[in-house]
Amino acid sequence: DFAALEKLLATPASGPPMEATAEAVSDDLATTTHDIDIPMNARVLRYVELFTGRLRSFLEESLSRGARYLPMIQDALRAEGLPTDLAFVPVVESAFNPSAQSRAKARGLWQFMRGTGVENGLRHDWYVDERAEPARATAAAVRYLKSLYRTFGDWHLALASYNGGPGRLQRAMKRGRQTDFLKLSAKSGLLPRET
Repeated sequence: DFAALEKLLATPASGPPMEATAEAVSDDLATTTHDIDIPMNARVLRYVELFTGRLRSFLEESLSRGARYLPMIQDALRAEGLPTDLAFVPVVESAFNPSAQSRAKARGLWQFMRGTGVENGLRHDWYVDERAEPARATAAAVRYLKSLYRTFGDWHLALASYNGGPGRLQRAMKRGRQTDFLKLSAKSGLLPRET
């Protein structure tokens, strides 16, 4: 149930992360090149524990389902000069399920809301909903992510905007007087927990 997953992602385990998790993540960051900076902090480590603990089977199923889409997504990102790490956004957006629909009626691999999908070139009418078509939705997501990065100049902010909307993020940045996503997201009440 995707709604249940949204709830789990919004409330990761609290308390300090295990030392073994910190060591494993530190080793990975030292030996693996990532296109987008991955901060090493307690919140990130708790999400690692969530996805390697009680959500491990969800992650494995998602990546297994995503294997058929990842090459196409990575090619589309490369063609536009975007970080290929963005190919894993559908893990948390839809678990790589093109039919996924959120409580808010976002749909597809990339969980486009109807208006955002249409603004980014996806057809949606009584007959067709291209949000559920992986290749077309990926092309739209690449355009949208590129636009968000141009607007915010930072991938963490662009991804927060992708999740919560650019207007919501801009209001949060103004109210919180902060342009750093990690500092902004640490302030209570500015952004939804899932963002």
